[in-house]
Amino acid sequence: MAAVLDEEPTGCVCDAQDVRRLLIAGAMLPTRTRSHLEQVLPALRCALLDGSYYPGLVRRVCRRRFVKALEAGDARAAVVVSILREIYAVEAHARAEGVDFEELGRRRHRDSRPLIDRVHRIIGDLAGRATPKSPLGQAVAYAVNQWSTLILFLDDPRVPLSNAHVERQQRRTAIGRRNFLFAGSDDSARRFAILHTLIVNCDLVGAPSFEYLRDIFRRLADDWPMARIRELLPAAWLADQHRQQQPSDRAVEPIEPVDDVVAAAAA
Repeated sequence: MAAVLDEEPTGCVCDAQDVRRLLIAGAMLPTRTRSHLEQVLPALRCALLDGSYYPGLVRRVCRRRFVKALEAGDARAAVVVSILREIYAVEAHARAEGVDFEELGRRRHRDSRPLIDRVHRIIGDLAGRATPKSPLGQAVAYAVNQWSTLILFLDDPRVPLSNAHVERQQRRTAIGRRNFLFAGSDDSARRFAILHTLIVNCDLVGAPSFEYLRDIFRRLADDWPMARIRELLPAAWLADQHRQQQPSDRAVEPIEPVDDVVAAAAA
């Protein structure tokens, strides 16, 4: 399973994790190497954002290491942890206000970039003073080595700051990993990967998976056109369900009888 950013509009709705145009893609691959993953990406027309290559994961690991150093009693890590908390607060405020990617990019440039620059200066200062094998030294070394990945979100507002919601989706993959070894054949494994992708993305956007699968199987059986297949993706399907549930027309106000209108005017 891999987190990807969809490069084409899907009409999907946004949830609390800011999953606009974020998908979870499943595929049957012979190994876990990046080369095999990259073979799938051109067909998806998207960007890989998962595993050890996922910048959100790198930022979480970086923050966790400084927290660990602070818990070990090194107060010098407190400043970095505090600044990282401010960066997450910028993202939280943007999500709460439902801003689009353009506005999120402006906020990251205006608010988050100065904070990141400050972290960079502090880490540079600590690099020559922290003991290399201490928790703080290891946190600093990790941040220095991963710096280009850590700051990727500043130039691409599509890149989420955290991948916690993606990691939660990976649990079901880990739980079923041994069963997945016995799919029967490569073709069966590919079909399972497709179904797994749909189920995981239903959970990601909050779509009821049973109702979703029942509806799209019915539509596919009725010769749904392939040119409109993107409309059956979980996020787009859920958005369509929300539109259908909204009242189509405003309630028509009752017209008063003529006699009552005349009486009211004469009063």
